[in-house]
Amino acid sequence: MSSKPPSRPSEATPLVVKNGNKEALDDEEKCSASISAAKNNSNTTPTWKEAFAHVSPFLKPSDRRHLLLALLALFAVLLEKIVNVLPPLAIRHAVDAISDFSSSGGDQDVQQRVATTISLSIGSYFLLQTVDSALSSIQSVTQRAVSMDAERRFASALFAHLNILGASYHLERHSGELLRILSRGADATSTIIEALLFSLVPTLFEACVVGGVFWLLGMPSIAVSTILSVLAYILYTYYVTN
Repeated sequence: MSSKPPSRPSEATPLVVKNGNKEALDDEEKCSASISAAKNNSNTTPTWKEAFAHVSPFLKPSDRRHLLLALLALFAVLLEKIVNVLPPLAIRHAVDAISDFSSSGGDQDVQQRVATTISLSIGSYFLLQTVDSALSSIQSVTQRAVSMDAERRFASALFAHLNILGASYHLERHSGELLRILSRGADATSTIIEALLFSLVPTLFEACVVGGVFWLLGMPSIAVSTILSVLAYILYTYYVTN
């Protein structure tokens, strides 16, 4: 009697992984759909739009806590952009007060008012610098928590997808290469959050704030040129890196 040799597991044979976490299953399905779409275009480099569509489900906070942290981080970074504009204005008031002091001609009332203005301006400058440092610390802590949550969910979904692939897939792949790809993909998720939500949007907001300040100070040409310069730089960077 001849016995049949054991058949080699095919790639279609899944490695069953029991996971009762609904969130992980949902993320795994999103990741599987993204990978399947990427396989169809494996011979071409994905565009910015396609790459963003693959990772966009993981950019949204997963729960209420991380949503509040994301809103707090965005509020802190936008408020920091406003605070950054105020210290130069405080120094401007101090310099103007010194000019008034030199032209006061010994008037005691003017000198007293000038001394008060200079003291308040310098005190406001250091207070605004302290507030700016505090906002920067709050933004860093909350932003990192949001980025780590997105990175964790993306890595978990991708790892779950790899576990349901066939045994032949894992036998034909190098584990070191897979780990490097997993690490780069997870890092890219947090990088997108930091670049889009906490860098691009605040930069546009800061350009509008600075332009508004120059406009109120009676320099509309500088205000318009500031905003146009920022927009031109963003467009140039987009087309060069794409």
